[in-house]
Amino acid sequence: MIFAGMAALFKTALRISSVLNGGITKWITIKDSNGYTIARKIEEDKILIFTANASADLFYVLKESDKIVNL
Repeated sequence: MIFAGMAALFKTALRISSVLNGGITKWITIKDSNGYTIARKIEEDKILIFTANASADLFYVLKESDKIVNL
């Protein structure tokens, strides 16, 4: 229950700063409210996490962002 509340706050702080869709390679840079890069997705199933709090909720947010890339 605590993690669900923290995840909700965490998701509101996320914003997708740039999306580049170039064929097979997909770049999604996700930054926090202070502008620090916390995660980057490269290609289909490769996700680089730049945060110590890499929870299942963060992976869920990254998977949700696939919809934005595929528009």
